[in-house]
Amino acid sequence: MTEETTSLSNDAHRGGHEPPRLSDGTLPAPRAQVRELTFTGEELWMLRRFLSLWAKDEMLGAQPIEELVLAVNELATNSIRYGGGRGTLLLWREEDTLLCEVRDEGYIDVPLIGRDRPTPDEHSGRGLWLANQLCDLVEISSSEGGTVVRVHMRLTGGSDEKVG
Repeated sequence: MTEETTSLSNDAHRGGHEPPRLSDGTLPAPRAQVRELTFTGEELWMLRRFLSLWAKDEMLGAQPIEELVLAVNELATNSIRYGGGRGTLLLWREEDTLLCEVRDEGYIDVPLIGRDRPTPDEHSGRGLWLANQLCDLVEISSSEGGTVVRVHMRLTGGSDEKVG
């Protein structure tokens, strides 16, 4: 038995001739109270401490705190190197997920940045790749007005996992 099929056009699909782009829109607004810290290169230590203490207060375990701090430190370092020499860190919790957002004045035009593992001879490109390895989700929005990288880290094991 043979069925007849019809092909329909999808105006929302760009097709294979146009490469994918990073979101140039905005990410959804935080749904909870936000803590904010602006930073420069000389203040990365403060960013790591601020993030570590907040994650501990939010009951994230010791190893996930280390992984989150490492990932966000890499993003902040990228802000200093490529995003105007400074940035802003936003922190908040939504249900069982901690969200950290790094904003700067840079622009990313590589759609899959941070998805491919850097080769040993590459001297850059590890920060976003590392964040993708350590965090549950990495979202990037970039436009001429600046870049926002948001990472998600789920709380696992409940509140009895608080670091002591």
